[in-house]
Amino acid sequence: MTCVLREIFGDTNRVSILEELLENWGHYLKVPEIARMIDATEKTVYNHVNELMEIGLLEKREGKAAAYRLKMDDRRAVCLAILESEEYIRKIDEITGKMNEEPMGTTAGRMSPAHYSLNESGKHTLTISSTG
Repeated sequence: MTCVLREIFGDTNRVSILEELLENWGHYLKVPEIARMIDATEKTVYNHVNELMEIGLLEKREGKAAAYRLKMDDRRAVCLAILESEEYIRKIDEITGKMNEEPMGTTAGRMSPAHYSLNESGKHTLTISSTG
């Protein structure tokens, strides 16, 4: 997996937590698991998880030990997944290649909204199409 978030926001515990949650999209993770994955203390993870809960980016599953995952219907979480997936790089290359091939005065550069989805195997899919 690419580390776009790390490149943009630096090597922080919060970014590492988000990366693990993205890597495990759709699955709940417990704080001790996350702490082990990112090599941080449970207290540090709890602090960040609580802040991410406050802004509404995570959902919590109650149980013997609470577990957390990114809200799959939250646009911010989906945007993070797209950024981290490298699919956007392929699409940008595809679009800019098409735009460079179009003669001046055409509809090059105007795009319809992106469509994001998860396929049956849990892979991220981003569809961006040019109009014209």
